[in-house]
Amino acid sequence: MKQRNVVMQKIVSVLLLVAMLLTFATPALAEGGPTAERDTQDNLKQPLCKGVINDQVVNLVAERLLSNEVSPEVNECYLNMELEQRALVFERMATLLGHSLIDLREDYITENVAKSNQISGIHWEQLIENAGLAAWTYYGPYVWYQNPWCDGKDDGMDYTFAYWFDPPVQNPDALRTRSNPWDLRVQAMLDYYQWRYGGVLGSGHTSLNTVYICLGDTGVNTAGGPEAVYNSLKLVGYGLWNNN
Repeated sequence: MKQRNVVMQKIVSVLLLVAMLLTFATPALAEGGPTAERDTQDNLKQPLCKGVINDQVVNLVAERLLSNEVSPEVNECYLNMELEQRALVFERMATLLGHSLIDLREDYITENVAKSNQISGIHWEQLIENAGLAAWTYYGPYVWYQNPWCDGKDDGMDYTFAYWFDPPVQNPDALRTRSNPWDLRVQAMLDYYQWRYGGVLGSGHTSLNTVYICLGDTGVNTAGGPEAVYNSLKLVGYGLWNNN
């Protein structure tokens, strides 16, 4: 009997010790939690996303853009990122979808882009910069199609988006791109091309009505596919018919 009482006392002591440990440990766990995730959420809640833009924030924003779960906090956070940070978000989106960063980074060949700002006669081919969400009058494409040669190489299935201007554009330098304000996924693609190349590859003719935009397949597919880009990608400009 005496031996059994000793055993019971030991059991009670152990239980009391466990209870004490849980009492003191619970607040610490609640305070600490998954630190990286808590810091990320805190960053997203700060005005204008003034918190540290770390890898966790980039990853979370990329995931939200892909899932179309864009809260006001995520929207504000993305729009207040530096251009390079937005580019990192788009690259993260691409890898989450299983795309190769090498393919994304070679959507255009450098030789073509370097020469694309030279207007030859009345035919022009040049980079068109991104205007963000500017409120100028915009023009949507009337058709898109696959075109493996629009960027000057035939090792990938690129896409051409065609826009109709009446009268024809006389001053292509005034053209800019933008996306629908609610479509940050396409805007992220435009931001990426702006950061990596200085814009998207455009071409046209000063006596013809159509302006063409060439986009690589990896960028387009990361942005949601050609139909999503077709519905969101706009051309805007001021002074399109004044080449002075």
